[in-house]
Amino acid sequence: MPSIGPCALPACALLLLSFFEQKRIKKEVEVDQIKGECTSVHHFDSNHNDKLIHLVSPLQTEGTSYVLDELFPYIQSERAIAIRRIVEFLQYQQKGSKKDEYSLVWTADHVDSSQFKDAEKCNKRSNIVSITNYNNMSVTCGGYIINRNLLKDLDNYTPLSISNQQLYNLSQYFGAYGSQVVQHSNWIYMFPPEFNHFSCSPTDPPANTMRMRFEVAHSCVVSVLGKQCAYDILPWRDIHVLYVGTQPIVKMLQPAGTITSSVARIAAILMLWFILDFYSAFYGTILSPKIYAHVIAHTYVAATALVLTNIALNYLFFKPIYSFLYISPVFIWYYFVIL
Repeated sequence: MPSIGPCALPACALLLLSFFEQKRIKKEVEVDQIKGECTSVHHFDSNHNDKLIHLVSPLQTEGTSYVLDELFPYIQSERAIAIRRIVEFLQYQQKGSKKDEYSLVWTADHVDSSQFKDAEKCNKRSNIVSITNYNNMSVTCGGYIINRNLLKDLDNYTPLSISNQQLYNLSQYFGAYGSQVVQHSNWIYMFPPEFNHFSCSPTDPPANTMRMRFEVAHSCVVSVLGKQCAYDILPWRDIHVLYVGTQPIVKMLQPAGTITSSVARIAAILMLWFILDFYSAFYGTILSPKIYAHVIAHTYVAATALVLTNIALNYLFFKPIYSFLYISPVFIWYYFVIL
């Protein structure tokens, strides 16, 4: 009798292939339906109220408003959309199978050291955390009001330049706690008070050093998907997204659905075919005895061809190029194996 493992693996591969490709086909059909219901706009139009819209327009702020960091109000930027503060700590982490070794790593979250075997490896807590502060004035796009839930998708942040006066103010703030403040490569380092009398270096900081940088997001062209409700854009079903730049509807709904991923999967399927055929025909080492190997291997190849043909037929009417990609291996197998 053939061994169970080699028989089961190709069968599981076929079932998984069929399952995930059917899910993807369902998603592709859904994307096409949504695309048909969506209206592309560049400015406010009351005729599209309660409809799904695809808005492409620049973000704007009212007047000459400033965005401030809530903890450090002297860190500010004029007519910006948002300022975010990124905070990291140099803390001990356990490593090794016995957890008796330690390394220093930069992390945004506190690492609990209360259970460390080495009591000297102590990570201190801080009440300063990463946060994003948005413009208090209305942020609009093509006449629509863009709310905070959409602004969270912004990813066009750039480092905010810190002036000497701002650095001095930060030094005064942290100096009250006995910390030494140094700026290096867009980061501001705050060394622990116990090292204040040492000459600490940002390139070789001691444990429990905190570093912080500020980034700002300015006006830019964005693409937004959602339901128009008067001047607001709210969720439509579960669709409520913002992308920086001009993005097509399909990419916003399904950014991972590319032809490249289909080609990669088909290449893997072809490789499986050739491995099964090669071993069953010449060595019979995948399945034993050899006669069962040959029959089962070709059965799996034929089953894979049927699965791919089914997937190709599902894609035929709305994604012909996908259909061609999935049916091509079947013709290759028919030409080289059957004929």
